[in-house]
Amino acid sequence: MNTISYIENNLNQISALGTLEKFDLLLSSVNAIAQQDIQNDELIISLINKMEALRFEMAYNKGIEAVSVRLDKVLAYEILKLSRIVFKGKNLAKAINDVLYYEINEGFKEELLKEMNGL
Repeated sequence: MNTISYIENNLNQISALGTLEKFDLLLSSVNAIAQQDIQNDELIISLINKMEALRFEMAYNKGIEAVSVRLDKVLAYEILKLSRIVFKGKNLAKAINDVLYYEINEGFKEELLKEMNGL
């Protein structure tokens, strides 16, 4: 089974997984897309949507409350990475804003703000 088929099949069955299993699957999928330079917009957008849903789910999961903010931060950065592949202009704004919320490196924050102002 190739990487795209594997990701698609697992994204279709993601609701059967626990929160941390979802996180693992999504992070693994982002890495596979990056490593293999996959340019499948439909798949990437589906992955972004699943990551956004997981961010929302984690915000209300008391079982992982201690680490949910850090996991959310990881997802925000990964969503930005994917969004840069499939979105242009103002469609990137939400992803950039989500990373700006967490970013502590002032130099990188400046670069993100410049990118945001250029949209």
